[in-house]
Amino acid sequence: MIYEVINVIIITQRTVPCVLGKKSKLEGVPVNIKIQKVIMFIPIVNFFLIFVWLKYISNNNLGSRYFVKVGLKIILMVAIVSIIFGLLDSLVKNIFFSGFISWMEIYITLFLISFIVVKEQEKP
Repeated sequence: MIYEVINVIIITQRTVPCVLGKKSKLEGVPVNIKIQKVIMFIPIVNFFLIFVWLKYISNNNLGSRYFVKVGLKIILMVAIVSIIFGLLDSLVKNIFFSGFISWMEIYITLFLISFIVVKEQEKP
């Protein structure tokens, strides 16, 4: 199912600009690893590296086994971070520090996801 969604997105990106008579400036321009490493540190924006990784999987025909392996790695790391921050949050009684811990959990979780995705693309 995920491959069908990716293929629809890819086909739409290729056909819609041609139908309109314009070509997108970003069409066919890959986001290289250096740019991804910079984006990895930008909060909220780093989540979109998942879509770059899905495009990478689609272009290189890596298959569902690779997708599931990396997906399980991401889920495991996010679960560990969530447990740690959940325990830390339960120890803190101040609402200010609790909010700060929640924001740090969001940032670290998204950073961890983008870090794993970028490292997987660097592997040969």
